Amino acid sequence: MVTMRIAISAASGLIGSALAADLEADSATVVRLVRRPARSSAGISWNPQAAEDGLDPAALRGVDAVVHRPERRSRQGEPDPVHQGDRIGHGRG
Repeated sequence: MVTMRIAISAASGLIGSALAADLEADSATVVRLVRRPARSSAGISWNPQAAEDGLDPAALRGVDAVVHRPERRSRQGEPDPVHQGDRIGHGRG
């Protein structure tokens, strides 16, 4: 059996953490894209705000797939109130 290596952004969030757990339960190797210095080989540091050099492409060598599900943010960096209801567990109105 071939083990897939999958990189996930927002892996500590509600959807990302559930997805990571499911993939690991299915024997996939999950690599988390983190916005801080990576503490282990299970993490890849990246800066989603950087136009250039935000992610070293070499860090993704050996990764079979990337899952990216960013949180919507306002221009000020706060969660976008227009899209608050798009997240699981939050209703509109």
